[in-house]
Amino acid sequence: MLIADPINNVWDIDVVIRDSNRYVAAVATWYSKTFPDYDIGEAVGVRLAIQFALDMGFIQATLLMWSKVFTTFQIINLTLV
Repeated sequence: MLIADPINNVWDIDVVIRDSNRYVAAVATWYSKTFPDYDIGEAVGVRLAIQFALDMGFIQATLLMWSKVFTTFQIINLTLV
């Protein structure tokens, strides 16, 4: 999840990793003041989510995200190697 706070110019990236039974396995949050726009923030969020999943030892993942840039819900199946 990418949340922008335009008043304080802070971006919040939240990642939730669930296992195959949909139980929460791990969560992470990053804050930044460096994103010029949503498209950059979304790209960084996807990269951080994938790296976090790799760091947690996951080999396969399904990335679910709502994209403000594309105004659609994205479901992407990934094999992380």
